[in-house]
Amino acid sequence: AARGLQLRSTGRQPQNLALQMSSGIFGADDISVKSGAKCFIVGADIKRDRYKTLDASWSVDDSLDELERLCYTAGLEVVGRDYQSMQNPSPSTFIGQGKVEEIAEAVEMAGAEVVVFDEELTPAQGRNLQKAIGEKISIMDRTMLILQI
Repeated sequence: AARGLQLRSTGRQPQNLALQMSSGIFGADDISVKSGAKCFIVGADIKRDRYKTLDASWSVDDSLDELERLCYTAGLEVVGRDYQSMQNPSPSTFIGQGKVEEIAEAVEMAGAEVVVFDEELTPAQGRNLQKAIGEKISIMDRTMLILQI
């Protein structure tokens, strides 16, 4: 298992449909989360100072703990989490290709229907991640999740 990767066994039966997608403004997809959907959360430990918003007072685990509470508030069931330490975010997928592959495998093993990133993703990063992780898996970032609450 990768450093930082955690899977959880919930013992609950999966829900039939996790998300509803509809075409939104400017052709973007609007994602609505169904209560009980299984999700996997992903964070990043960015070493460059210009990406830090606070003076290193929060660790990656602290941030993922808060993201997990937001997921529960939105009605999602967190079944695993992972993070990547990096110098710079990847312009195409935010995290590195190797980590994308690890997350895709973990998401499949956990039966997750949603992947929530702790960092804000560009629309292109979201599309690229969805192609890499799975077309049936919905990709959200923290901002999108907060808008669901």
